Amino acid sequence: MPTIADVAKAAGVSKAAVSRVVGGKRSTTGVSAATQQRILNVAQELGYVPNPLAVALSTGRTYNIGLLVASPLAFLTHPNGALQYGAFVQAAGEMGYRIAIVWPDARRRLENRMIDGCIVYGVVSPALVEKMATLARQVPVVTTDRIPGATQIVVEGQADKGFRMAAEYLYKLGHRDIVTVEITTIPERQARASFEALAKEQGLDVRLRTLVDHWEARPYPSVEEIAHLRPLPTAIYAFDDGYARALIARLTREGVRVPEDVSVFSRETHAKGDGIVPGLTGVDWHFERLSVDFVHQLIELIERKERTDKVSVKPAEIELVIQDSCAPPRGG
Repeated sequence: MPTIADVAKAAGVSKAAVSRVVGGKRSTTGVSAATQQRILNVAQELGYVPNPLAVALSTGRTYNIGLLVASPLAFLTHPNGALQYGAFVQAAGEMGYRIAIVWPDARRRLENRMIDGCIVYGVVSPALVEKMATLARQVPVVTTDRIPGATQIVVEGQADKGFRMAAEYLYKLGHRDIVTVEITTIPERQARASFEALAKEQGLDVRLRTLVDHWEARPYPSVEEIAHLRPLPTAIYAFDDGYARALIARLTREGVRVPEDVSVFSRETHAKGDGIVPGLTGVDWHFERLSVDFVHQLIELIERKERTDKVSVKPAEIELVIQDSCAPPRGG
């Protein structure tokens, strides 16, 4: 590996000059613009990579961004969570930063010296909110939750539109006996309310049943409830791809085919699919684009060294993804 001495010799400058230029303090080096560019060109040609620990010591910056979610293992092994994590990493990398997972342990001190800022994604426990409030006094923190001192990212909602999109699609296929499975963090049962409202508007006679589960549970208790329902509904509205896959696997063990015997609609899927058969029909919220927005907002706060209470973000337009997991009910 080339050293700082190699770069200095090839560029015809001192090691101190190289250190200041490649260490992130180019605007205050006292080195001319032409010399700075020559040093950078030589460093690139030689493949010189500054020691990140040395850069952190000289600049006070780690170029690490913390990412805290309530359940890291569930998030990273979830099909949608993995997609979003990839978007976090790519967006940060393109701006010269790295993503570091912050373990959600309320009993441990969050080390602010290892990160320049932190993204809190999703809902976290009250104990963690208190810890993150302490961290937010030391480094910028962005979150969708309410954390004192942090910048709240307000996502302009399209939830009602997504629920209605699902109801319209399943009703159009002819389904009238539907189970909606919703998550505990949406206590209003918004999906069922949308299904009920649209049925009333269209004068449809429908049977709706609702189950509630935790997105990170796996195995999901309500999957067993559905597997033993008799008669089965003709369609099931699952709250995300992870749940939909677990449900399809369980139904298969009972000899129930998807979509021949029952349709499964995923509230959160993605148009790219995951290569598993059957492909899931559902709503793509393009959450990976939202991940990019979070990274950009946090880096802007870090580099501007300014704080703000709230930032509004407009998400990408949601999209109905039609694949193989839904079909008209048998005999319908």
